[in-house]
Amino acid sequence: MVVAANGNDGIAVRDARGAWRRLGFSDEGFSADTAIPLRSPDIDLTTEYLVGLFAGLLALMAGLSAARRNRPQVSALSVTAYVLALIGFAVSVSYRSSLVAPLLILFALACALTAVVLTVAAAVRARVSVRAALTLAAIVACTSSSICWIFSGWVSGTPDDYSTAVLSAWLAGGAGVAASVMVGWTDGRNAPGGPAA
Repeated sequence: MVVAANGNDGIAVRDARGAWRRLGFSDEGFSADTAIPLRSPDIDLTTEYLVGLFAGLLALMAGLSAARRNRPQVSALSVTAYVLALIGFAVSVSYRSSLVAPLLILFALACALTAVVLTVAAAVRARVSVRAALTLAAIVACTSSSICWIFSGWVSGTPDDYSTAVLSAWLAGGAGVAASVMVGWTDGRNAPGGPAA
């Protein structure tokens, strides 16, 4: 018999015939019933998908803010968008499965949608170029979809560890925000009235 530590998943046990069993943690010790299924379609990734959505929203807002950095006045549209995005993100990561969970998710999505509309309106008023706006839209789509793809892959076993999936999602989100800021910064520099290159 072979017993192998299996991280947060518990232990893996191989019997004399060579068959492996996974045993998860329980109050009474190790149990096969508490082992998390490797490929379970029942794992709820709603929070992870919402985080991916708000990561894309952050990339959009950061890029458009960088594009309009030469305007000294504070945009009420942008401030409101940031506040709504913060509220929606807080709701999306703090809700628990309950009878009101669908309403909280809808509220978070409504905050995100309203923040997008206000951010785009502020960008139009600041005369952000169409090219920069389309590039930012592509970056936002790639950022959100990559984070969702990472966690969907974790459910299928790649990556096999949740902490690895979280780290990968952080890297994807950070790369998306950095790329958006770079695009916005370049657009702001090339905009009329911007600093000379």
